[in-house]
Amino acid sequence: RLHIIGGNILLEQGSIIVDGTEINVPDFVFGDSYELKSIEEHSSFMWQERHLPSLKSEAQIKEDGYNLIERIEGIVEELEKAHIYIEQLHERIKALEAETEIVRRAGN
Repeated sequence: RLHIIGGNILLEQGSIIVDGTEINVPDFVFGDSYELKSIEEHSSFMWQERHLPSLKSEAQIKEDGYNLIERIEGIVEELEKAHIYIEQLHERIKALEAETEIVRRAGN
């Protein structure tokens, strides 16, 4: 059931189906042809522009309006990129731990 209460929309036990909106699932970030920015490039953009690259800035939203589907897709894209960065950092940590172990054993 759908209720409108004081300007809010409440959906009880159902799904929201957006008809007529093109869905852009950001799984493309896992593709071989996707050029993922380095962690440093991503960080630089984020701090300089004060928003994540896949999301519109506050000024852009004020100018263009708020598109919920577009915002969700951008958030998912950033989440998927963050998981790639986490995996890259994990691999770096493992390599450094292995190097540290080699140095430690050589010192004994």
